[in-house]
Amino acid sequence: MRFFDCTIHPRFCPFHCSGRENGTESGSYVLFCAFCLLYAFGLPAFRVTGLTEPQVFRFFAFSSRCFFFESFSKGIRYRKTLPRVVLILCTWISGTLTGKQSSRTQKALQRHSFMRRLLFIDTETGGIDPQKHSLLSIGVVVWDAFEEELFSDEYYIRSRKYNVTKTAARLNHFDENRQNDLALDPECVVEKLIAIKEQYFGGYQSVPLAGHNITFDIQFIKMMFSSCGRSFEKLFSHRSVDTYSIIKYLSDCKILPDEINSSAKAFKYFKIPVNGRHTALGDARATMQLYSKLISKLKEKS
Repeated sequence: MRFFDCTIHPRFCPFHCSGRENGTESGSYVLFCAFCLLYAFGLPAFRVTGLTEPQVFRFFAFSSRCFFFESFSKGIRYRKTLPRVVLILCTWISGTLTGKQSSRTQKALQRHSFMRRLLFIDTETGGIDPQKHSLLSIGVVVWDAFEEELFSDEYYIRSRKYNVTKTAARLNHFDENRQNDLALDPECVVEKLIAIKEQYFGGYQSVPLAGHNITFDIQFIKMMFSSCGRSFEKLFSHRSVDTYSIIKYLSDCKILPDEINSSAKAFKYFKIPVNGRHTALGDARATMQLYSKLISKLKEKS
């Protein structure tokens, strides 16, 4: 197997190899040596060449195995231009760096995958005032740019006294006995959100939130964190993605009709089925699907 078969002419190749392959593998040998030096110099070399570590590592790990060990098995002899000592050293580097750099590369690729994700949230509340009304439930959906939904769940929040308006009770089908049966203490809900962060957003210092009119939901969640003596800002990013703002932008660009001024109209326009309207999880999942539809719509126009 010759991964990098450049077929450099012997006359112009100082590392020309002779033997059974008549010098056709010299190009791959030169490239392999270049990868060895690139890894030996580390990050400064990456900055100079403009290559990323995962790119170089993939070539390095594969070419080192495919070229070197095949070359030795075929008994290729190298000229004195590059002593055998350097050859052995490069072979040793190929084994040691492959192991050492793999963990760094995996972490780099993992950080990159985390950056493609958002945490969609929706809340059901006892009213519109976070200082006064109760937070009843939180729906969470982990969205990935390539895999869509990775995780979803809904957490009901227990309160000593529920402050719920008549309108909110009607919309959310609120029943205090059912709420208490399903509810968790606020401290437990906070711990579950932290666990989601560690599992799905480990590369982020703080989790980016997304939703529809998300500022409303954030205010209630902040109150819950504050009541538990926990810092909202340490877990969640100060930046967020609001599908309402995206719809408004696309409407102003005449990509979407002006009539789409609510989540209900947006779901209807994009034919998104809402499993459990006015439930935190149902609305969070529908908003995640809406976000994907908006991306597709923008790609169509571009």
